[in-house]
Amino acid sequence: MTPPMIISDWSEKQDSEVQVDIAGMAAFLMFDGADLVDIGSHKQVEFLRHRLSEVGLQAHTVVGRVLTFRVCFEYFAEGRFTDFGWRLSETALRKVVEEAERAANSDTMRRC
Repeated sequence: MTPPMIISDWSEKQDSEVQVDIAGMAAFLMFDGADLVDIGSHKQVEFLRHRLSEVGLQAHTVVGRVLTFRVCFEYFAEGRFTDFGWRLSETALRKVVEEAERAANSDTMRRC
């Protein structure tokens, strides 16, 4: 089996919710959305399956796709499954909330 086939087979063994999460991550991080803006879409799952099952590609394209998937998945998984990842997410969320609170108190927002 080729590395893309191994990834595809592994993905298909996950429950459908996990498949959608993985494909959503791939669409966002690997393919710049690739016109798949519907987060949580089964279209994303099909797109990822197609992307991993294409045949006749040059070796460097296959290796690039596999390595990109691995790096993106490690980034995605770290953010969801490690203490460090959760702390990073918490810090980012707190920053967004603080910025929103500052904006709500700005002169521009008071005039609206």
